[in-house]
Amino acid sequence: MPIPPLGTAISTLPATLSSPGLYVLTADLSFAAPTGVAITINADGVVLDLNGLTLSGKPAGPASKAVGILAAAHSDLTIRNGAVTGFYNGVVIEGDAARGCLIERLFVYDVTYQGIRVEGSGHIVRGNRLVNITGNPDAASGGNQCSGAIGAYGAANTILNNDIVDVYGVTGKHAGFGTGINVNASKQSIVENNRLINRTFEKNSYGIFIGESTDVLVIHNRIVDRDMAIKYFDASTGAYRDNQTQACATPYSGGTDVGGNH
Repeated sequence: MPIPPLGTAISTLPATLSSPGLYVLTADLSFAAPTGVAITINADGVVLDLNGLTLSGKPAGPASKAVGILAAAHSDLTIRNGAVTGFYNGVVIEGDAARGCLIERLFVYDVTYQGIRVEGSGHIVRGNRLVNITGNPDAASGGNQCSGAIGAYGAANTILNNDIVDVYGVTGKHAGFGTGINVNASKQSIVENNRLINRTFEKNSYGIFIGESTDVLVIHNRIVDRDMAIKYFDASTGAYRDNQTQACATPYSGGTDVGGNH
């Protein structure tokens, strides 16, 4: 059994964290409801340490629309050090007013829509592993057929040193697509030193997608087996350099190539 650091123990779900301070998981926890939120952060200045343990939504089944960890319009948060699995959304920081949150050292896997999503500005998403982000299997009857491993929406966000493996949409009549890193309406952001691998090629899939964003810097990323590796969509702007792609149909589109890309 891991020895938790000092802090308020989280031993049952759902849990709401309503005051600043350190909160720590003390055991692997499961959330069986098909909707709702396992852990809600409802204050600024919260540090949530998963303590090397697992927060799971798998008991609700693959059509679940539940969220693992949610904070709405709160700032100065840290979420770290453990696994989040089996949810529709893994970790979500929502609201334009959210500022300066850190998400690090998480293992997010078997999620059916979004692994990590941050809204607002000044957030850092670093050193995480995201595996098997798949699109919701209920897509044909109204679920989401697309998926995204990491999404940033706002300004001045940094996505750094993450490993992303297997991000796919739902195939068939309502075919979707997967996006490894989605920088959307997130101007003046940086995407650096991430590694993105799909083991199977998927049409219309993206490695790094920059949409409705200006001055986004994309440097030193490694991308394998995507339809479009790095895509600056429409009027999005920014520079990219020292990136490496392999087995990608369209390695680079849009933006400004400032050298060292292969």
